Amino acid sequence: MRLLVISFKGAYFPKDVILHAVCFYLRYGVSYRNLVEEIMAERGVDLDHATLKGWAGRYAGLVVDTESVP
Repeated sequence: MRLLVISFKGAYFPKDVILHAVCFYLRYGVSYRNLVEEIMAERGVDLDHATLKGWAGRYAGLVVDTESVP
């Protein structure tokens, strides 16, 4: 079994917030602005859509790879 580890070193937000936002973005395909302004705000997370775009670029491929590991 191959295990991939995602590094969150240097991240300002906790890893569970980052993973929640990126996974939600990947699963439902909502826009960065809608996800930030509506969904994350409902959960009390204050961030900019550009931050989410950066997370998606940095972590999306790793999240997809991790979920596909048998």
